[in-house]
Amino acid sequence: MAFSPGRSSTVRRDRHLRLGLDLIAITGLVLVGQYSHGMSPVSAPIDAARAVVPFLVAWLVVSSVGGLYENDSPQRSIKYLGWLAICWLAAANLGFLLRGSPFLPGGVPWEFTAVFTGLGLCFLLGIHVGYELYRSVVATEG
Repeated sequence: MAFSPGRSSTVRRDRHLRLGLDLIAITGLVLVGQYSHGMSPVSAPIDAARAVVPFLVAWLVVSSVGGLYENDSPQRSIKYLGWLAICWLAAANLGFLLRGSPFLPGGVPWEFTAVFTGLGLCFLLGIHVGYELYRSVVATEG
């Protein structure tokens, strides 16, 4: 295949968009969780940041090590979704380890970690499947 500058920038933009969607999904999941447990991220932004940052850092580390954003159009394969799931399970556990460190508030019961990990997995898989459906519709219309 010949080099195409337009394709290269489209692929790069797609990777950045997928990463951005993942970070927004993880942030939203944590903030909705805080709100549903009676904490207000708006009135306590520092506490909200302390809850969100470990999971964002963990996702950036694990998804980078896992090469999640390296392929041109990985969502089209079940293998990619499996790898996404593995990366999320590792990132959620790393996030909880960071939250349990002496520098950040932690100490959550195991039930919470199970619910958060499961919901996060559903969020991320749903976003990637939805994004791929959107891309396929736009590609057929364009």
